[in-house]
Amino acid sequence: MSIRNVTSQIVHFLIAMLMAISLPIVAVTPPAVTQATSQIWNLKNADIRAITQTVSMITGKTFIIDPRVEGKITFVSHHPMSQSELYNAYLSMLQILNYAAIPSGHVIQIVPTVDANSMNNKSASRSHPGAGDELVVRVIPINKVSALQLIPVLRPLMPQWSSITAYAPSNSLILASTAANINHLVTIIRKMDSTSANETTIMTLKHANADDIVSVISKLETSERALGKTPNVSVAADKISNSILISGNLNNIMTTKALISQMDRDAKVNNDTARVIFLNYLSAKKLAPVLNKIVTGEQDSKSKTGTNTLTASKSEVSVQAEPDNDTALIVRAPRNIMNEIVKIVKSLDRKPQQVLVEAIIVKMDESLLNQLGIVWGTVNDSGQSTAGSQGTTSNNNTFALKMDHGIGFIAGGSLQALIHALNSHGSTDILSTPSIVVLNGQEATISDGKNVGLVNREYDNSNSANTNGDQNLGVPFNTIERKDITLSLTVTPQISPNHMLRLKILQKDDSLEQVSTSSSSDTNDNPVIDTSKITTDVLVRSNDILVLGGLIDHSATKQKSKVPILGDIPLIGRLFSYTNRDIEKRDLMIFLKPIILNTQYERHKQTMKSYHYLRMKELNARAGGKLSPDGLPVLPNIPQGKTRPPLYLPAPTQTVDKRSHHV
Repeated sequence: MSIRNVTSQIVHFLIAMLMAISLPIVAVTPPAVTQATSQIWNLKNADIRAITQTVSMITGKTFIIDPRVEGKITFVSHHPMSQSELYNAYLSMLQILNYAAIPSGHVIQIVPTVDANSMNNKSASRSHPGAGDELVVRVIPINKVSALQLIPVLRPLMPQWSSITAYAPSNSLILASTAANINHLVTIIRKMDSTSANETTIMTLKHANADDIVSVISKLETSERALGKTPNVSVAADKISNSILISGNLNNIMTTKALISQMDRDAKVNNDTARVIFLNYLSAKKLAPVLNKIVTGEQDSKSKTGTNTLTASKSEVSVQAEPDNDTALIVRAPRNIMNEIVKIVKSLDRKPQQVLVEAIIVKMDESLLNQLGIVWGTVNDSGQSTAGSQGTTSNNNTFALKMDHGIGFIAGGSLQALIHALNSHGSTDILSTPSIVVLNGQEATISDGKNVGLVNREYDNSNSANTNGDQNLGVPFNTIERKDITLSLTVTPQISPNHMLRLKILQKDDSLEQVSTSSSSDTNDNPVIDTSKITTDVLVRSNDILVLGGLIDHSATKQKSKVPILGDIPLIGRLFSYTNRDIEKRDLMIFLKPIILNTQYERHKQTMKSYHYLRMKELNARAGGKLSPDGLPVLPNIPQGKTRPPLYLPAPTQTVDKRSHHV
């Protein structure tokens, strides 16, 4: 044995003794480098920087350590490890401490994992996938499923710091993680991609055109690509057989076939429908033109904006009223328009409210107005009256407008008591007491009068020239023109909130005035028609009395008296005659009481009130002895308990209800 060999053995022995002595004392110190090919490791709370230095000495690799890298770790091996096994174990230690080793040329950078994805990571492939906890980037092509749909499935299986991205044009996944994690994900991806094997099927269309269906589906695919999605199926049209070829996985094929089946329907069956809509309250003849205008107007407006979803032309839409039944609409329209028409009809065809309008039209002295408790003025939407406003009135020269008696109110007054008060004055002339029930928003007219003939004199000038060339006035002849001379009241109520009503009122009173006209040979009566009219639009509360007036009738009478014979002497005859002129002035007043009939109870109450009033008048007439008890019929009595309860007026008295207040 040579001296060199002895010296070498002594050196190795001393190194081994030093390691054996130092290991129990400082457990965190990594083992020294030996020339052995493999060795067992047992490190407790070793500093990662010291381990990096030891791995560098054993493997011969050069490391650049980020200043942020620090930490301790325990590493125990059961069997001797080679250099490559030691390096893979070192990469696992880095991963546990959230660090990564990034190869960069001949050096390896040790950085936090949060910065690893932005570094130049090693690119892996199917032939060189990498191993262990080596940080790599790998592109995985997907053949049969959407890469975007795989991201939410695979992301929970990856470390938080890793990344996964889909590239839609090539339907590929880009993974950045450890080689072991990526290899595990690749195995899962291959299984998912293989179970979605593509199939091809042919679907023959019955009604639709194959090119049109494929065009619609292609637009859907374009929209999906714009959102970054990959279409699940491919479709192609066969014009000869009018068929569509569908390629994709079985589930997507079934979904596409169901969509095509919905579009492959007879256009007439799918779109054009005819239906009879029965109305409950509206008039079909009045509603049909409105619906036609709505449908055609909607089509025109949408076609101008380019967003027309109603593809039917005007000739394909028809709304008509049944000629012999005003409650039936016959509608023919595409299905989407039909649904809109039905919705409109249901919204409009609702039970309308009713209004009872009671009125008194009377000519009376001005002195009586102040005794009736009338509050003159107008009323606003809150029910409060204000003075100084009135409706529109029109009249001829015989009548004048009196501003202080234009519009007034009697809050909660009784028309029966008012009639009795008016009858108690001999100077009043009650022209009419109409009463009518009208639907909300509808016009109601009450008219009473006569039809008279008016003589019109005309001349026939067709043969006016005589043989001598003289002109004359022609042959006179008379024509008769028939005219209605009526007392009429027209009311259109509109119910507003808070029991208020808006009333459009037109009251017209015609009267004949006989004027004697004389000529040299004959005398013809030429009557003059006097007309008084009130037109207004007011707001009044239900159950209050509205008073309209201001039209004053001036009637003048002239009476001439003279002494017989002496009064006819020229010039001095005036001394024996005198003229008496009497002017009478009376107001034309209208008392209106509107009542909203919302419920059956309200309608029954008003009915029983009128019933008992008529019965009491009959009883009073019998008690007055105008007719024998057996000759005067009387309405039967209805017990009060059967009227829920009824509200009726007692026999009229001489008192006048002067209670009035602002509405």
